[in-house]
Amino acid sequence: MKKFLSTETLIRSIIVIVLIAFASTKYYFINVVFGLMIVFGMTLFGASMVRLYQEITNYYRTKTWEMSQIKTIILVSLVILIPITFLILLTPNLKIYSFLIVGIGLVVLLIYDLIKKLI
Repeated sequence: MKKFLSTETLIRSIIVIVLIAFASTKYYFINVVFGLMIVFGMTLFGASMVRLYQEITNYYRTKTWEMSQIKTIILVSLVILIPITFLILLTPNLKIYSFLIVGIGLVVLLIYDLIKKLI
């Protein structure tokens, strides 16, 4: 709890709120919130994919699944439900851009992981 209420966290929160307020003066508030939700969803999707990839590669090495069943179910649900939500809500151009960003990020992480294993 101490880290949550740190000065650095409060400053970051204030900056985000001010940026949302400035963006809302030019665009509608609902559009700004929708854009932030898209970015948050893409980040959550990418993080879930990376965590599942790490757990699967660790399973092949140790033959034990170290993550709890609840965490596994939540991560798999996120990996499945976030793209379905994107397909339902986004326009065709935004679908292409969002999946390209996540795909490129995951490919870069995979290449980095492979290079790290080779070295």
